[in-house]
Amino acid sequence: PVPAMFRTALQAGIKHFILEGSEAGGHVGKLGTAVLTQYVVQELLEEAAKGRDLSQLSIVVAGGFSDRTSAHFAAGMLYRLHNLGVAVGIQMGTAYLLTHEAVESGALSPVFQEMALESEGTRLLGRTVNTPTRVLCSAAADRLLENEALRLREGVRLKTRKEHYEDDNFGGLRAAAKAQAVEFTDETRKHTRLAKITPGVQRETGLFHAGQTVALLDQTRSALELNLEMTLPIGGVNRSSVEHLPEQKNVLSEPESSGQSLVAISDAPISESEIQSKSVTPESEKTTL
Repeated sequence: PVPAMFRTALQAGIKHFILEGSEAGGHVGKLGTAVLTQYVVQELLEEAAKGRDLSQLSIVVAGGFSDRTSAHFAAGMLYRLHNLGVAVGIQMGTAYLLTHEAVESGALSPVFQEMALESEGTRLLGRTVNTPTRVLCSAAADRLLENEALRLREGVRLKTRKEHYEDDNFGGLRAAAKAQAVEFTDETRKHTRLAKITPGVQRETGLFHAGQTVALLDQTRSALELNLEMTLPIGGVNRSSVEHLPEQKNVLSEPESSGQSLVAISDAPISESEIQSKSVTPESEKTTL
């Protein structure tokens, strides 16, 4: 999340990095993707100027990517590293939450998508306890923010505030994603069980982790449409154009004029051919991200 951490990791021999900006959903750092990436690019360009071989490194940027414009933005930030042999790519989460497959596969509750489409934006929880977490606007998110502010005003110690914050968070993501409540089965709070909840309770108690790109997404689409939008050098992708494309494996095997290799990553069960674009790197030298 900060340049100093990247520098330390690089010096320790770490080769593969995900740079997640504050626009992303879930736990985030303080810097936005653009600033964080520029810091890292500058650091690596300085290393290259000293003679360091960067060809074994992988850089994936995350936070704020959901359409063709953002893909071009990523390519613009990373092209110099790409030319120096760095394997570059993008990671997406929120964009995949709004694909048909996310719900059809059972990975995500339909209410999550409904909340994302209806949302006025996001809230950043946990800043007062140094654990910033981005979620959709919701009743549960508002309650957590109110509790944070109240404890801060009352002068509660940081350690205690962190403990209360974690208690407030407990089970919120499970309720949002799976429509299940996590219930304790004994007084020791060591044993739990999952209980099905109604959509109404889910909306009231769920903490729906999502990034700021949710404000740019107003409908669901297939994962294939999203992947084509992000990776193929064609003018605009929509449902009708996808239906008239050649077989998927042929489309995704066409060489890209830019030579860039952008990788879309998601927790949804999507086939590798849908996720990964054509790379100019020889098969024997590719780095899997």
